[in-house]
Amino acid sequence: MKKVFFGLVSLVFAVGFIYSSPTDEQIRQAANTLGVPFNDLKGFVQSYQPQAVPAGALTVTAQDLAAAYKGNQMRADSQYKNKTVQVTGKVRGIKKDIYDEYYVVLDFPVEVYVKAAETNKIANLDIGQSVTMVGTCTGYDVWIIKIKDATLLR
Repeated sequence: MKKVFFGLVSLVFAVGFIYSSPTDEQIRQAANTLGVPFNDLKGFVQSYQPQAVPAGALTVTAQDLAAAYKGNQMRADSQYKNKTVQVTGKVRGIKKDIYDEYYVVLDFPVEVYVKAAETNKIANLDIGQSVTMVGTCTGYDVWIIKIKDATLLR
């Protein structure tokens, strides 16, 4: 019962902080109230701060991005390659490549490689969950469309 109470109280405090960046003092007070370590609560709260979409980011679904590359790779490269994209799709898998880089598989063949700081966020994703991520499209690479240096928005 204590774990459930702690979880609910933590969630309430975190949700209260999401839309306004809390100061260290506010987090410290909440940590003292909850009886949890300051650094743990601070990390938890910061990991759920909303991310801003970079200005000029192209918005596309994973399905539309895949269709663009399947249809005309040259045109798709001119639209998306080396540009910041905000891509939305369903999680099909979470994998690690041979270089120990984690990525989220959206609709095949879109693979979104996340920044190292984002790995804790993607660890909580579920297959079938809809996500929106922002990163740099590097184009079609052998079998896949890569988006690098991505952050998870939602």
